[in-house]
Amino acid sequence: MRSAVWQCWKIVCLWLPLGWAFAQSDPMELRITYDKPAQTVKQLLEDLSRQTDVRFHVQPPLDAEIVLVVVREMPLKELMAHLATVTDAEWIRQSDGSHRLVRTPKILHERRKQDNAELLRALKRQLEQAETLQLAAPLTESQARQLRNKIKELMREIENANPTTPLWKTPYYNSLYTNSQELLAGVRLLVRLLQKMNLQHLLEIPVGERRVFSNVQGKYLTPLGFSAEPLMQQFLQEQEIVYQVWAHPTEGISPEKLNEFEERFGVGVFQEWHSRKPSRHTPKRIYVEIRRHSPEYFSFSVVLATDDGKQLLSEDGSSWFLFAKRDNQERLSAQNSSHPQIEIVWSERTREFLEAYRTMERTEEAVPWPAILNPSQTEPLSLVPTDVLCALARARGKSLVALLGDDLASGMSKRALRGGRFFEEYRPTIEWIAAIQESESVILCKPRYSSYRWGQRANRVALMQAIERLRQHGYPRLEAIVSLNQFVMQSISNAVAELYLQLIIPEDVWFYLAEELFFLASLTPVQMERLWAGQALSLADLTPAQREQLTRMLYVGSNYHLRISRRSPNPSEESEGGEFLRSVGLIHALYPNGLPADTTIQQQEGFFQRWELGVFTQRRAGVWSSFQTLSGIVDAIYSVQADEQPQWMSDYMREVYRERVARYQTQLLMPARMRMLALEVRLDKHLSVPLLPDLLIDYELLNEGKPATLDKLPEDFKKQLKEIEESFKKWRRHSPDQD
Repeated sequence: MRSAVWQCWKIVCLWLPLGWAFAQSDPMELRITYDKPAQTVKQLLEDLSRQTDVRFHVQPPLDAEIVLVVVREMPLKELMAHLATVTDAEWIRQSDGSHRLVRTPKILHERRKQDNAELLRALKRQLEQAETLQLAAPLTESQARQLRNKIKELMREIENANPTTPLWKTPYYNSLYTNSQELLAGVRLLVRLLQKMNLQHLLEIPVGERRVFSNVQGKYLTPLGFSAEPLMQQFLQEQEIVYQVWAHPTEGISPEKLNEFEERFGVGVFQEWHSRKPSRHTPKRIYVEIRRHSPEYFSFSVVLATDDGKQLLSEDGSSWFLFAKRDNQERLSAQNSSHPQIEIVWSERTREFLEAYRTMERTEEAVPWPAILNPSQTEPLSLVPTDVLCALARARGKSLVALLGDDLASGMSKRALRGGRFFEEYRPTIEWIAAIQESESVILCKPRYSSYRWGQRANRVALMQAIERLRQHGYPRLEAIVSLNQFVMQSISNAVAELYLQLIIPEDVWFYLAEELFFLASLTPVQMERLWAGQALSLADLTPAQREQLTRMLYVGSNYHLRISRRSPNPSEESEGGEFLRSVGLIHALYPNGLPADTTIQQQEGFFQRWELGVFTQRRAGVWSSFQTLSGIVDAIYSVQADEQPQWMSDYMREVYRERVARYQTQLLMPARMRMLALEVRLDKHLSVPLLPDLLIDYELLNEGKPATLDKLPEDFKKQLKEIEESFKKWRRHSPDQD
């Protein structure tokens, strides 16, 4: 027996070193230590290939994703598994022995399925909340009276308190809004419709698009899937209840009282809908409009109409939204994981970036653009976001493997620029945007609902080229703005583009960016010149791709202002028995199968193209922006210097005007003129859709491109300023109440 045991022991001792040597020779067991700022997946795998002698490759477009890896003595096999987790990919061993990181169709499908399942649960939770169920419950006359009386009581409290801060910043606002909304029969109808709808249909709407569900058939209408007639009848009953309670001769709230309250505090209580007399007509058609602004955020409105297309309820009286919030357990776990204050130590590169950004914000001249502010040379996610996440990992004593989305760039960098030094200041941004898994040894981080974030990166090289073109112009020419638009107005607004554009056109960047600019960018210079010249473009003048883009913009674009405008030759024809009925404003209702053949794009009827004098009032890094017309300058100066301030001007707006006037009076201004164009899509003789929420604007520098102070402007500017000022004073003298 002893001999047998001894023999076994000798065998073990003989093979133990060989087994240990085999383990050491297995490259998957190599211990990896790695600590570099965020970089592309391709750069990371090239580093790992050099460090381990294992060949790694990555399939495009995954190669351009940005990852942050900080690990110490982690087995290569484990690191590879974590990389696959955060990138939603898998490793495939190639015939030559190398390893390729691939996002396979199967993974794409499974990831989207998991994201949608989580979103669906969150949406259902929102519809099951007490506040939502309250809106879905039948509204009785007694409840309507209680809500009205509560609104009256809140109005009295607000008037007695006379808050000095804007009302919407006080606790009163939420109470006033909630009670007022509960009296909106249109909102109650909408909530009931959503409770009956298949919520899976919401998740089928691409981010940045809209769909219209209806009981009417059409190419651009989605079937509602159930009979809405009982709900429409309930809407009519509740609308009658609200009207009788609200307009009660002794207990109701008079329109005069409501108008006085709104003028004084700048907040209304939906009085247009509460006090609207119910229609004598019966709704037959229903259109539920759903917009998807982000993976988890949806807004809704409902339109009711008669069979002949007369609108009984518009989206104004039935707007609501749903946000797929994380459940309380997930939020509590995030809160309970709090640790002592984690101070962030900025790396040398981040300190250089923050200082360069602040310097550029103060720089007016066209100085050379530093490499640290060039996103094509210095990856923005390798700066503030890297330091913040690394601070968390160091404080926890854990490794970190993360896939970083562009939406971390702007908010975190702006917080750092404002002096944020502790991790807790950045936690809300991270928890809002990212999904974090934390084990005993490693923190894994990737974008929340990651299947919706793939491909949402700004092309750093193209972005910098567009910025340089804007700097070469020296002011925001229309073609430069149209070019920049593609980097920001993606299906999910891009934070990297925002961060750098706000550096040079801080006040103008949002004014110029609109979904419609995608369509305008597709037009040729010849087509644009025709529009500027007042000529119309027919559908036949557009290429198939342009026609498709125009149709998608009008039917599935998410902008709110794309509503049909009617020009009736005789408005009284729309009045039936003293009741004024508008036609439905949804293009889906009037043209459910697509645009009519004689559709044209042209200047809006009644618009007269003109040049208007003004000045650019701000210069950043050689780029003039913040254009103000001469009449706007006179208005601002007069409003600040007048003996009596306009009643509409709050303390906040008064301070804004003072800052503007100080800028006008003390800094150099760039004389220019502004050319404006208002476009519309004309559907027939009386129907059109305004193409932009604002005018299409282009500029031209004057005074030989030389800036001047307000008192040194060219003579034609001074003359027009004086004429505007005299006209303004005269108007004020004769209309003292027109504030």
